[in-house]
Amino acid sequence: MNKQDAVTHQYKRVPLSQITGQKYNPPSRIAKGATADLVNSMGEFGMFYPVLVDEHMNLIDGHRRTDAANLLAWTHIHCLIVKSPYGVGTAYARVNDDVKGITGSQSLEIYLKHGTVPSLNHRNTIEEIEGRFGKYLLTIMKDAKVGPRAYSVACSWVRYYVKTVLKGKATPKDVDTMVKKTLMWIAGVGSGARLEDAMRDKYTPAQEVMDCIDNNVAFVINQPTGKSKLKVV
Repeated sequence: MNKQDAVTHQYKRVPLSQITGQKYNPPSRIAKGATADLVNSMGEFGMFYPVLVDEHMNLIDGHRRTDAANLLAWTHIHCLIVKSPYGVGTAYARVNDDVKGITGSQSLEIYLKHGTVPSLNHRNTIEEIEGRFGKYLLTIMKDAKVGPRAYSVACSWVRYYVKTVLKGKATPKDVDTMVKKTLMWIAGVGSGARLEDAMRDKYTPAQEVMDCIDNNVAFVINQPTGKSKLKVV
C-alpha cells in the first residue's frame, strides 16, 4: 500500500466537549495568557484551518486553537479527523517534527519583496524598524539572516546600558543611534544571544560590551573561575 493511502481524512464540525488534549503537549503552550493573541485573532477573523484529531477525538494538532475556542465560548470547532495505523503518539510527533514555520529572516525577505508579511507580530516589528531606520537596515538584516527578534534584543540591550551606565541620561537621538549600531553589530560580527548573556551576567561590564559594539568586534564571555569575563575575539 502507498504510504499516502494509509492515512485517511474526514472533515467535520465537532463539539468542543468531545475533544481530548494530547498528554505530550507542553502545558506552557496553553497556560493562562499564552493564547491571548490567538484569541484576539480568532475572535476577529475566525479559524482559518481546522484542528487535527484522531477517530477517538484525541487532539494531534491544534491545542492552542482549541484553548482559544474555549476561551471564546465556542461550542463547536472544525476538525480534520485522521485515521492511520500509526497511533496518536506517532501522529503527534510527525506533525510537530515535520512542521517548519517561516523564520524571522524569511519574514524580512517576504516584506522587502511584497511590502507586507503574514505574521502580524513580525509585520509590526518590521514596520517599526523601517520607520525608525529605513529599508536599508532591513536589507542588511535579511542578508545576514537576522530576524525581527534581533531588534527586540537590541532595544533591550540599549535600555539596559542607558540604565546601568548612563544612569538614564540619553536623548532619543542617542538611543536611536545605539539601537542602530547594536543591530548592525548583531547582523555583522555579533549575536543577540551574546547580548542576552551580557545582560544576565553581573560580572560583565556593560561599557566593555558597548565598546565592542562601537568598534564592531565580537566577544565571548568566559567563566574560568565562576565569574564571567568578557573576551574580544
